[in-house]
Amino acid sequence: MILIFVSSINDNLQLAKFLQNELTLMNKQTKLINLVELELPLFDSKKDRTVPSIIKPLLQEIKEAEGIIFVNPEYNYSIPPIFANFLAWASRFREDYLSAFLLKKIQLATHSGSNGSDLCNSIRIQFSRIGSIVMPKEIITHYEKSIDKIDYKNILEEFNKK
Repeated sequence: MILIFVSSINDNLQLAKFLQNELTLMNKQTKLINLVELELPLFDSKKDRTVPSIIKPLLQEIKEAEGIIFVNPEYNYSIPPIFANFLAWASRFREDYLSAFLLKKIQLATHSGSNGSDLCNSIRIQFSRIGSIVMPKEIITHYEKSIDKIDYKNILEEFNKK
């Protein structure tokens, strides 16, 4: 199973659905998880530290997944707040968080208002530091650059290799 996390209800959601469809055509089982729909409360270490009940099962799904695709919009040249909030909550289960992502293959994708590379670099650093295998080539689109049909297929094929 490949999990596709998306932090958007707009263009990035469309990109996530497109990638999900392409993976299905490659005979891959997928699950799309939209972080917007989870409606996680804002993480604040000074307030109640009760972790939302959805976090623990999501970490288990991540641990069992063959790979993960993160599809995020770029916010101010970095990660979107909803994605940062999800990671903050997930990291409350420190050992589960670290073991879920250890040696997990991760593909980055974005439909960005700019070039998306700062977003991808931010995510790459974070997940590389905790031992994930972040694929070297990202899927980046923006308003002036649609998805390159040959390029994205090569990227997904490489992501799908064992």
